[in-house]
Amino acid sequence: MRGLTRLVLVLMIGCVLGFSGCRNTSEELNIEAFKKKGNLVVLTDPTFPPYEYIGSNSSEVVGVDIEIANLVAKVLGVRLEVHQQTFARLLPSLKTNDGDIAMAGISLTPENQDAYPHSKPYAEACQRILVKKDRENIRGLDDLVGKKIGVPVGTTLATYIQKKLNNKEEPFREGTNTKIEQPDDTMGAIQALKNNHADAILLDDRTAAHYAGSDDGLKILPALLGEEEYVFVYAKNMSDEVIRLIDKVITDIRADGRLDAFYAKHDSVKPDEVIKSDKVGKKAIISDLWGSVRSAFVDGNARTLFFEGFKNTIILTCLSLFLGLAIGVLLAFIRAHHRFSGGLRFLNKCTICFVQIFRCTPLMLQILIFDFLLHRFGSYWITLIPAFGLNSGAYASEILRASIEEVDVGQHEAARLLGFSDNQALRLVIFPQAFKGSVPPLLNEFSALVKETSVASMIGFMTLVQSAKILNSTLFVVWPYFISGLLYFPIILFASGSLNWIKRWSNAREIRKEQTKYVRKNQGSK
Repeated sequence: MRGLTRLVLVLMIGCVLGFSGCRNTSEELNIEAFKKKGNLVVLTDPTFPPYEYIGSNSSEVVGVDIEIANLVAKVLGVRLEVHQQTFARLLPSLKTNDGDIAMAGISLTPENQDAYPHSKPYAEACQRILVKKDRENIRGLDDLVGKKIGVPVGTTLATYIQKKLNNKEEPFREGTNTKIEQPDDTMGAIQALKNNHADAILLDDRTAAHYAGSDDGLKILPALLGEEEYVFVYAKNMSDEVIRLIDKVITDIRADGRLDAFYAKHDSVKPDEVIKSDKVGKKAIISDLWGSVRSAFVDGNARTLFFEGFKNTIILTCLSLFLGLAIGVLLAFIRAHHRFSGGLRFLNKCTICFVQIFRCTPLMLQILIFDFLLHRFGSYWITLIPAFGLNSGAYASEILRASIEEVDVGQHEAARLLGFSDNQALRLVIFPQAFKGSVPPLLNEFSALVKETSVASMIGFMTLVQSAKILNSTLFVVWPYFISGLLYFPIILFASGSLNWIKRWSNAREIRKEQTKYVRKNQGSK
């Protein structure tokens, strides 16, 4: 068992060294560096139309910012890669060189504009208040006193309204009991408004017009909260020559009218049109339920989104399960070896600590930590598989340990008397008996893992839940969530059937063995 101890220690040291050495280098990103690596990595939050959103006929991110990014990539002579993230994670990701440019309607405040290299302004925006049409008592910022205000986390609007509340500025004087709801993204803010978790939300006027033009239950208030300019923010190692090149692209598209053409292409409706009219925009919500479903699946991107979400959910679940079972068996073996022989004390303590850490902390928190440590590799899979696998392994090890403890200690002692080593006794006698009792709880663990993969949508990974959220953000109907829920059924039913088949096969094998022994015994007695 010393070999096993050394192996585990080597793996632990390797993980620590891997985490410490996985940061990208600080090599200057000049034109030659871009040509060498062959891609331009853009980080964006695809819930901010018309600047970035999920296209209606695909699962790809499109929008005004993406059009500009394509021009920049073309000038650099490289391909464009768009990575989806929540808005609050964009700038921290740039600090660790996980992307080259952040594009998501970003406006820098005077306090932090010197902290990040950025482009010249490419767009001007006004902030407005978006409310439900039945809220006739809200006409401006003064009417939000004592109400719940929704604003996406990490935005300048969140800073603006929080500063007013903290400083007791007008109209939010002391004792007004005004609250702020800060969802992860714009889509979450819209949902908070529609579900009455917020009385009003603050958004960019073009984005507010997109959502109000898609839902006849929402309206934009005429009052302006302020104006600001949007910029692109760069990684800290971006060279001056590339910054000048992008600034030239911005200057050119503003001068020759291409920027206006991008707005015309991606703007569903103009803000002033929504304010002056009670009618919905050209992307009006379809009141007929079946018509909405038919339109989304026949003419829209519902099939593509649900297929990608279904595929990713299955792959993530299976890979995480295999990793979790491998970890669970290893940890259970260490615990069982310590129980029966008293050895592996150090590894047994490490195993207990590991299990307690992953069982006593939220899965969402674990995903955020792994995302911070591993997302610089540029793949959601590298982030999520270890997170779900280690979490599942902690629970699987406890399931197996409990099943092993149900096996009588005399079984191990009898195996030792027959000449088996501790490892052979565990592997050939204890584990096969414990496996039978562990199948039902392992099945429950698998079912839980399938459903827990939905948490991955929090960091932008395309799961079934993320597919439903994207469709809901454009159609404003509830049926995508029901379809997403129905698609979980075949995954869990298939898994249940597979494990039950394994259990029946194992029982049938034992019966055949007993029958063979009985036949041989009777033949010998004759």
